[in-house]
Amino acid sequence: KEPRLIFPEKPTPVEKKQLSDMDNWMNNRVRAPIIFFYNANPKMADIDPAEVVSNAIAKALVYYYPLAGRLFCTERTAWASKVGVDCAGSDSGGVVFVEADADAEIRELGDDVFPHSPLVRELLYIEETMKENEFERIIVSGPILSFQVTRFKCGGFCLGLVYHHAVTDGYGVSLFMKAMSELIRGATIPSTLPVWERHHHMCARSPPQVKNVEKFYHDPTVNPYASRKAFVTELNSTAPMTLFMKHQHLQALRDRHGLHSCTKYELLTACLWKFRTMISKPHPDETTRVTCLTSARFALRHIPKGFYGNAVVNPSSMCSVKELLAKPMEEVIELVKKTKSLGMKEEFVKSTIDHIATKPSTPVITLNTTTTDVSFAESNKDFGWGDPAIGSVGNIPLFTAYYNRSKTTSGEDGTIISL
Repeated sequence: KEPRLIFPEKPTPVEKKQLSDMDNWMNNRVRAPIIFFYNANPKMADIDPAEVVSNAIAKALVYYYPLAGRLFCTERTAWASKVGVDCAGSDSGGVVFVEADADAEIRELGDDVFPHSPLVRELLYIEETMKENEFERIIVSGPILSFQVTRFKCGGFCLGLVYHHAVTDGYGVSLFMKAMSELIRGATIPSTLPVWERHHHMCARSPPQVKNVEKFYHDPTVNPYASRKAFVTELNSTAPMTLFMKHQHLQALRDRHGLHSCTKYELLTACLWKFRTMISKPHPDETTRVTCLTSARFALRHIPKGFYGNAVVNPSSMCSVKELLAKPMEEVIELVKKTKSLGMKEEFVKSTIDHIATKPSTPVITLNTTTTDVSFAESNKDFGWGDPAIGSVGNIPLFTAYYNRSKTTSGEDGTIISL
């Protein structure tokens, strides 16, 4: 059906909201898609999921009303612009909502519903202005949040959403969906109240004090042709793919390398870093990196639980290609552990914010393996049909690998690796 706009079901403040320095980082000027599949529930056979979800959005927006706003430019610097959120109520803005019907059952899709599949694009609302470069275009205009509910003949449905990363991150989206779930099932207020406070959290210190983080970034305004050439060279040597790792696959990896004292994330990241570098066949003296996207909430304990702004940093470790390939897997895992722990240090997080707020900076991506565990299953997303059977990001940024606990359409538990 044609898109429509959803507004908070009660009046909300009409105001303009400031975003943090982390929100305003140019790397967050992207839209990020997520999809969830819900199986049929006999108790909900006569209830329209599109109506339930749209009502849940309206209820949750009373508390998260900035997500119904629109971005506007507040300041221009020599290398970028800063944006804020215009919360103009029903005069402008709104969350975009689309309902659709599929002439198929969910099981007929098989497991071809993961990122990179053409099917995913049919399950998300994408504005015409966004389609040309999909989700990696630097965007300011358009909705902050859009939803599409696709009903299947079996009685199940897919919930696809696209959010603007300049306003919130995956954790923030999970908080919003948790509030939707709680309010539509009878709660009077969300169990976790949202916190804005972008002027107080994830902003640069005064004065900024950048310490030992410069090596993780490059200045895109310096020799942009060389940066672009390196980017295109690596892009042409890659192809998107999705793997589904069952528990027995992970156990086989552990047994083969004798790795039983590391987490699943550390194991997968070490293997991906080493094997991806190996098959790329770079010069032995080139520098290779691993980046572990890490929540700053571990380092900055003063951030409230309900804060839904961007709070992710990207610590890296690096070594030469020949050093990495010569290391046994347990030593590679130790490097991954060291990288993760760096992102949990308060000074590293604060220096990162100071750096991106005061200098043009983008992460170094050549010969870099970036990984993150999106962990969608940790918050309540039950709208009456039970928790989603499958949850996944709908698109993967270049040179990044996402891990997500999920199930196949046949019900097998495991981990999706999308890269």
